[in-house]
Amino acid sequence: MAVNSRAERWQTMDGEIPRESAEGISVYDNRDYAVRMAIRAEGKFGVFVVPLNVPDDGTMECRQTGRNKRHHTIYGHPEELLQIVAGKAVAI
Repeated sequence: MAVNSRAERWQTMDGEIPRESAEGISVYDNRDYAVRMAIRAEGKFGVFVVPLNVPDDGTMECRQTGRNKRHHTIYGHPEELLQIVAGKAVAI
């Protein structure tokens, strides 16, 4: 998971990297919707969609981010985020 390389693209004018890019992964609330959005973005934000099993017990910080109500950011250390992978990546 190369969060830092993606985060560097989103630096603000003062050199700050928004928390969403530096510490989180970008997700949508539905697999089919995520695939449609990835196709529409033509690889701009990545070329894989990975199913996740996000615990609903409050152990991971997840919040709606951005203008799209279906977009969320899940925050965690790479080791924690890898633990919620629930299947194989789908190439877009």
